[in-house]
Amino acid sequence: MRTIHKHDQIWKNEAILHMEQLWQRELTDHEKNLLGEVYDFARRVELEQWYSNEIIEWQQGLVKHT
Repeated sequence: MRTIHKHDQIWKNEAILHMEQLWQRELTDHEKNLLGEVYDFARRVELEQWYSNEIIEWQQGLVKHT
């Protein structure tokens, strides 16, 4: 089973708090769970984009040296 890193949970809690303040109510357990899944997905997309940019920059560096 996947374990959640403590820093990930802190950021998820911050997102939950932000939404609760924005909507001026406490989120249900389902909404909190859904928000956590969306957070994980967004982080994954962000990391994939970062890695893609790093690979492109690395490949461009190889082309410059040849």
